[in-house]
Amino acid sequence: MKSYFTKKGHLILLLNYLGRLIAAVNTFILLPTFLGLADIGLYAGIHHMVFFFARFNLGQSIIRYGTPFQSDRQAKAAFLGWIWLSSTVGYMATIALFYLFKAPLVAFFSLKTAELADYTFLTVWIGYIVLLNVILKSWAIALDRVVWPSFFQHVVHNLFFAVLITLYGRGYLSFEQLLIGTAIPYTVNLLLLLLELWYRGELRIGYDARIFNRDFICLFLQYSFFTLLSSSMAMLMLRIDNIMVVSMCGKETEGMYHTMTFMVLLLEIPMKVVKQTRAGRVVQLFEQGDNGRLHSLYQSTTCWQFASTGLCFLLLYTWFDYLLGAFSPQAIEQMKWLFLLLGIAKLFDTLFRMGSEILLLSPYFVWATVSALLVLLGTLGNYYLIYAIGVEGAPIATVLTLVIGGTISSYVLWRKLGLHPFSWQLLAWVAAVSALFTLFYVFPAHPIPWVNTSMRTFCIFALYQTMHRIIPET
Repeated sequence: MKSYFTKKGHLILLLNYLGRLIAAVNTFILLPTFLGLADIGLYAGIHHMVFFFARFNLGQSIIRYGTPFQSDRQAKAAFLGWIWLSSTVGYMATIALFYLFKAPLVAFFSLKTAELADYTFLTVWIGYIVLLNVILKSWAIALDRVVWPSFFQHVVHNLFFAVLITLYGRGYLSFEQLLIGTAIPYTVNLLLLLLELWYRGELRIGYDARIFNRDFICLFLQYSFFTLLSSSMAMLMLRIDNIMVVSMCGKETEGMYHTMTFMVLLLEIPMKVVKQTRAGRVVQLFEQGDNGRLHSLYQSTTCWQFASTGLCFLLLYTWFDYLLGAFSPQAIEQMKWLFLLLGIAKLFDTLFRMGSEILLLSPYFVWATVSALLVLLGTLGNYYLIYAIGVEGAPIATVLTLVIGGTISSYVLWRKLGLHPFSWQLLAWVAAVSALFTLFYVFPAHPIPWVNTSMRTFCIFALYQTMHRIIPET
């Protein structure tokens, strides 16, 4: 697996982790230092509502239909105009639906966090800025140019947010101004993406009959409908739990849960890097009809993703108390249990994520809607589990929906294309990570904290070094 990624892939991985490191400082140190759990919960509720709106984008369609235009200047100009127009119209339709059902939604949030309704305009405004960021990042993925966009999104954005939090902590901003100011990092990111296009001479909108015609538009919209239905349901699974927690459990509980969902997002970085660097390759292999190389890509990617995610999971679990030192001991204890449940859910997700991406880019993308319907069913389960057992119900519902939806996607790929993610290398990594985590969980910790952390960190890296030696590269 050492040679799996290209030099560009390693650079993007580095930028992702560098950005997440800055974001981790923001989340684990600056926010709990300057804000209470209730304020963090309110900020998180607004944040998740923003991405709730912005997630209804055409990113997957942009990657699939934009990739063939990499070397066609006229088509790229026309396609850029088309994706901006169609995404804006789609966003307006989403907002119109939101305002249509605003009354029952406000009533739902009024259970514990009525303040969220006061920030509706701010949420919609930032949501559109985030939407434009997403479609331009997807366009960069389609053009196989993601190094600078990754730098803007992960490093520059988080640095600006760190400045905002620091200014608030120094007393230069009020809490209200801090919430409004969260639009600034997204706006800066958008301006940098536009500047990058301008520098390359591609910040232009044109006309091309190959794009602005009935056949292309119908195919694009049909694909967008089904992929949006699927990806939007998957988004609900990732965002609705936070939204339900803040409305049903209150701002303080959401402050803890949001912190843990951010920590779990660190485990997603290998999966996101794969999408950014390999999505275009998947489209090309489908066009070439090369199922053999696609199968090899599927298996090696899944194996690499699980090994990398498992390493992050074990290290974060080992260093958990140090990372969250700014929180109270009682909060740390509850958050650790939430992290275990969410982390296990993410490990399951690594087994299915590449398959879901391939299915959405395949001719059988319609089948993705089946898993979407089950995710919707799982969202209802999310509601009842939180009501029944509290905040712990949210990650349990996430595990169930990930397993059900991923199993269906994998089954369809196997039946239709003969593709599956499983290999002896993957099973060996699953066994190794599971065994080491069980040992950490069962055996008591050393009474001296730094000795305990050092010993467990050494065991993790020793295991991974041994596995790399005995398992052939995939």
